[in-house]
Amino acid sequence: MNFEKFFIEAENYYADNEYEKALEKFRFLYNNVQTNDCLNYIGCCYIHLERYLLAIECFESLIKNNSDWERPFINLGRVYIKIGEYNKAFEYLKKAEVLNPFNEDVYFYLGMFYSSIGDYESAKKSYIKSLDINNNQSETHQNLGICYNKQKLYEEALNEFALAYNIDNCNIDVIFNQGCIYERIRNYSKALEKFCLLNINYPHDVEYITHIAHCSPAAHNQRHI
Repeated sequence: MNFEKFFIEAENYYADNEYEKALEKFRFLYNNVQTNDCLNYIGCCYIHLERYLLAIECFESLIKNNSDWERPFINLGRVYIKIGEYNKAFEYLKKAEVLNPFNEDVYFYLGMFYSSIGDYESAKKSYIKSLDINNNQSETHQNLGICYNKQKLYEEALNEFALAYNIDNCNIDVIFNQGCIYERIRNYSKALEKFCLLNINYPHDVEYITHIAHCSPAAHNQRHI
């Protein structure tokens, strides 16, 4: 068996969000060559498939044998955020930070933790730390923009969404968030532009249609003021 080729195939399935297929390949690999990377990926597949107890088992096993590797600590933090056990999530993420304070994912998930409990100021600081390490992260810019939005700092939010989109123009959540802010600040023409762009690719999405229906007459009226 060509381990490297098989591993790349499994990673590609994972990157394409085909988690069942990725899980099948990573489990096959792990049964033949028990590597930490395979077990970590198996746990991550379980997260996406919402099999959280199995994910916890994977990451706890990794920690037991690799107590100096921050990755399973980060991923346990991810699981506990998902299931709402925030004290445990914070505990594991802070342990990961001690192990490697230069891993941008530590601060990304700390940002998610703080956002989950409604502490957007601390979330914002964590996302900024993550971007200080690696500024080329679309989702982190997007999440930072969401924090600014929650704090009603709309210009800063739009700047972050623009950066997120420049990094990944397939990130449709950014377009939606831009539209929502323009709608909130009553710039209906720009809001309509964003929602119509989404509607082109997703013509049956009721949420986009609802926003278009709200913004269209308002944008028309603004043009005639």
